[in-house]
Amino acid sequence: MDSNMAEVIERRGKELLGFGLIVAGLIVALMFGSYSPDDPSWMSAVDAPVQNWLGAFGAKLSAALFMIIGLGAWGFAALLAVWGARFVLHRGQERAMNRLIFAPIWIAVLSIYCTTLTPGEVWGQVHTFGLGGLFGDTIFGVLVNIQPMSGSFAFRFFSLLLGLAALGMGAFVLGFDRDELGRIGRYLLVSLIMTYNWIITMMGRGATGAAFVARTGAEKHAERRARRAEARPAIAASGPRDARISDEPRVTIVPPRLTRGTARDYEEQSDLSDLIEPTQASHGAPRIVAQRGAAPAPAAPEAPQKSGGLLARMPSLIRRPEPTPEPVLQAAPVMDSVEPMGEDRIRAKIADVIKTRVRQSPSLRVESVAPLTKGRGRGPIPLVLDTSAPRRGLPPEPPLTAPAAGLPPEPPLTAAQRPAMPHPAPTYAAPVYAEPAYADVSHAEPSMADAGYDAGYVEAGYA
Repeated sequence: MDSNMAEVIERRGKELLGFGLIVAGLIVALMFGSYSPDDPSWMSAVDAPVQNWLGAFGAKLSAALFMIIGLGAWGFAALLAVWGARFVLHRGQERAMNRLIFAPIWIAVLSIYCTTLTPGEVWGQVHTFGLGGLFGDTIFGVLVNIQPMSGSFAFRFFSLLLGLAALGMGAFVLGFDRDELGRIGRYLLVSLIMTYNWIITMMGRGATGAAFVARTGAEKHAERRARRAEARPAIAASGPRDARISDEPRVTIVPPRLTRGTARDYEEQSDLSDLIEPTQASHGAPRIVAQRGAAPAPAAPEAPQKSGGLLARMPSLIRRPEPTPEPVLQAAPVMDSVEPMGEDRIRAKIADVIKTRVRQSPSLRVESVAPLTKGRGRGPIPLVLDTSAPRRGLPPEPPLTAPAAGLPPEPPLTAAQRPAMPHPAPTYAAPVYAEPAYADVSHAEPSMADAGYDAGYVEAGYA
């Protein structure tokens, strides 16, 4: 095998290793991303289904890592993904062994830095430790206690210091060198400048559009003012109007009521026309009322027909529709000498009309005697049970012929009455007192004597 083939095999092997690391990094990221504190783990036993995408193993492993190092566990996913991409792209893969030695230190620093971050509301409710886990809380607590500065200032100072340290060590552990960092910085700077340029361009376009709209509106306003100024001399030269259009007089046509009554009833109903009084318009013009039964106006003389063509000369061949007569409007004369009608006459007219309508339609008749309900109406009709009528659909009940059940007769009392027993007089026993017995000391203890005692007493000189 020549050197070229060996080099090709080595490159393909590194690429395959890189793809494997990338897949492993994605799997670890999915495991950490689907972490749930409600999943079963080595520290808790839960019957609920596992929510982690890697199953029970992923739930237990992610729970242990989050409890120890907190969010610093995401460093493992970053290490696998970045170094896998380096092996695939063949950029800096030779620096892997020298840089990965410091990976545990970087993850520890990252865990301590995550402790300085403020946890969310959900994290604080389900965990007893901060975002850096138990390890980060312990180390950061020691750092804050040993420094001489105040608590709030020390907290901010260590947060900034640990953030810079985690960023620098992360760049070193992930295999970045000075050239790569320079290219990344240059790319970020150019991106920032281009973003700023795009924002300025969009703002300029917006300002240009606003100015164009304002200029167009001003031009249209100037054109309207010019047309209005040109029209003013023509209006002034026309002078005052010779005739003004006045309001047309109001025309009130009272149609007759069509009922099924007799001619007399129709005449009584037509008396309502006397109740209609002529009114004047607001501008003083008389109102024109079409009166029923008025004499028709004289017909206007027909104009001579003009000679036309062939069809006009033969009118019998064409049947033309008869002209419909137009209503003739006549002005009602104003009679100042007529006295106004009184209230009694109006009431009488209304009563006559109501009576006529009642005679025509029996449904409108009013009862002569109405109950005094004071406007409350009539209540519901009560339901009365009719027991006299037989029930329909039920058979008749059978008669009760059986005798009523009674108690059996008591047996006669044939036993003789027991004589009363005599009660003897009570007897009482006399109390018996026993004499106490005393033991004979001389016979009971013959060996006891007071010789020694008396001898001693005599020797003492008291005999």
